[in-house]
Amino acid sequence: MTTIGRSKGVYWFLASASLAAFGCGGDHASQTGTPVTGLPGTSPTAPGQMVPTAPGAVPMSPGGAATTPTTTPTAPVGTGTTPPSTVPTTPTGSPGPVAMPTTSPTGAPTTAPTTAPTTVPTTPAVVCGNTHGQYQGDELCIAPPPAGQGFQLHYGPSDYDDPTELAKYIIMPGGEDNMFLPETSGNTTDVDYYKRQYRMRPGSHHLIVSEGGGANPFAAGRRLGGSQNESRDNPQGTPPPENQGIGIPLKANDPITLNLHHFNAGDQPALEEAWVNFWYVDPATVTQTANELYLFAPGTSVPPGGHTIFSGKKSVTTAGRILSMYGHRHASTVRFSAYRTRAGNKQLVYQDFDWEEPSVFEFNSTTTNPAPDPSTKVAGAFSGDLDLAPGDVLEWECEVQNTQSVTISYGANEALDSEMCILIGDLIGPALIGYFTTS
Repeated sequence: MTTIGRSKGVYWFLASASLAAFGCGGDHASQTGTPVTGLPGTSPTAPGQMVPTAPGAVPMSPGGAATTPTTTPTAPVGTGTTPPSTVPTTPTGSPGPVAMPTTSPTGAPTTAPTTAPTTVPTTPAVVCGNTHGQYQGDELCIAPPPAGQGFQLHYGPSDYDDPTELAKYIIMPGGEDNMFLPETSGNTTDVDYYKRQYRMRPGSHHLIVSEGGGANPFAAGRRLGGSQNESRDNPQGTPPPENQGIGIPLKANDPITLNLHHFNAGDQPALEEAWVNFWYVDPATVTQTANELYLFAPGTSVPPGGHTIFSGKKSVTTAGRILSMYGHRHASTVRFSAYRTRAGNKQLVYQDFDWEEPSVFEFNSTTTNPAPDPSTKVAGAFSGDLDLAPGDVLEWECEVQNTQSVTISYGANEALDSEMCILIGDLIGPALIGYFTTS
């Protein structure tokens, strides 16, 4: 696998006649603008000691020396951008680790919305990202938020009918790459956001947006969002009463890094492409701030035929409430479980069995989650508000079975040949962040 830094084809979308048609609809070849940075996204058609902060650039063992990539990206760089410096695969320094709405606006709003969008996005017909069926995932494209309501980050071709443009984003069978793309947020003033929408074509293992840029993409130590799922909205649906007024601050023109990990396990070329929407909330309505839950368990290599459990724990010192949760791991993990221990009572709060498309569960007064069933490999989680109190302990574990004929490592961005065990989510209260932590 190659870890590279590049900035080809990352676009912020600006409301204009020439770009509106491209933002998920119309003639893609009609786009006349060039790649730009720091512009709000629009379209009138739609509404994680080792210290990575995200899967990606993780040292193999505590104190491990950084390694320098042996290859240099040769892919073209998008017009108007400067190629970033190469990012090492294993830094040792501490870091800073659809969807069309049911209605369309009649005009670009002049003020930020007073509440988070409540419409649940639906999967559209092939209205953008249209490769005419040549590559999988055409249906996953989403339009940017309307002007003034958010921005979109798009990584991928600007013209699906241009073979030269498409070739920049092709990953061949057996290929794997891990890219760090320094960018600037699309808001030109300080904002608050909460809802995020993620869409990635098949072959995308993870997408992570982090604050910070340059040689250390996680310098600020704050994740702004991310997904391991091809299609995910966070949060989903209408916010419950206790979640009204949630916001996450974002400075104007904030340096950020987009981390994309792809691997092509198929026998045909695949297209690398992703879309991320950030939706603003009115700062005047923000009464509670969401922070990140990012807990990375320690681990070791696993020999052929080996079976082991990687586990971690984090003590809670301040009251809070978990909003959402999922487990990031790789192909040899057959089970991911998370627990809350309170006054000696260890309670299972999350369990999942699908490493490729992990279940993301939300915890609130209006969501009833299914009960997990290990016998049938059905994912499940706690239902209701998942509160945290001083003295509580969060624990998580990955059951790993190496069925390969080679030893698998731990902590590398190699979906098939290395493992990770990370508990990720959003919460109300202080951020809970830990790397290779067991206390």
